[in-house]
Amino acid sequence: MKRKYNVTKLRHNLGRYIVPSDCKATKAIDIGCNNGSFIEKYKGFFSEIHAFEPNVYLYKLLEKKYKSYNNIFIHNKAFGKVSGNKVTLCMFDGNDEDGSFAIHRDYLSQWNKANSICEVETISLEDILTLTGPVGYVK
Repeated sequence: MKRKYNVTKLRHNLGRYIVPSDCKATKAIDIGCNNGSFIEKYKGFFSEIHAFEPNVYLYKLLEKKYKSYNNIFIHNKAFGKVSGNKVTLCMFDGNDEDGSFAIHRDYLSQWNKANSICEVETISLEDILTLTGPVGYVK
C-alpha cells in the first residue's frame, strides 16, 4: 500500500523546534541541516552552531550563505555510527526541500542518472563532540 504524505503540512512544520531558554549562548549541533532553517532561526541564540549536511548541493549553498558568520560551522558529513566510512547518496535534482538517501553500491546502476549521486564521509556523534566540545542542544 502506497503511503500518501501531506507535503504542505511537512513543509509547514519545517523550522519548528523546541529549544529551552537555558540553552542560550551554548553550542548547538544541527545534524541534517537541510536548507538551514534551524541555523537561520537560531544563529543569534547559540554561541556556535555546527551544522552537518551530507547533500553536497545544500552544503555548498549553506557554506556560501554563512561564510561571513564566525559562529556558524557547516560540515559536509553524513551522521553515522563510526567516522570515516564512505556513503553514496542520491539527491533529488538539487531541490532544497527534499532530502538525500544512502544507496547500496549494487543498486547504483538502477538509479535515475538525471538525479545527483555523490559520495560523502560519515562522522560519529563521539567525533562531533570531540570537534565541538560541550554542547547545550542537539537537533
